[in-house]
Amino acid sequence: LTRFQDAEGWGSVHCINKKVTWFEATLMCTEIGMRLTTPKTKEDLKNIQNKCGKKNFHTGGYRLLNFYGGGIKYGDGSNVPRGLFQKGEPNNLHKREDCIEINILGNLNDLPCYYKLYPVCEH
Repeated sequence: LTRFQDAEGWGSVHCINKKVTWFEATLMCTEIGMRLTTPKTKEDLKNIQNKCGKKNFHTGGYRLLNFYGGGIKYGDGSNVPRGLFQKGEPNNLHKREDCIEINILGNLNDLPCYYKLYPVCEH
């Protein structure tokens, strides 16, 4: 596990070096008293990659069902910033891309929740 705190006090982060599904990642973070990361700026994305490496990471972002008002949110209820997505994303390919990752290019992307990626947890 790696911890860091940026100059603005962005928070402690744990980089977990084990690929798991989004659901497993959520549980892993909860078990250590944290949550999946919720990057709000390009700087946040850069900080995560600087500390955890250039890998595909799960975030706390997910697509809400239309029953719940639709949209893409973080677990804390805040909106996932659209400006952080890779060009052409989110696209909900085949209507099954409900979870949000940080891709190796340092942008957000939607993908199926069963894909195994590395978790990044935060306080």
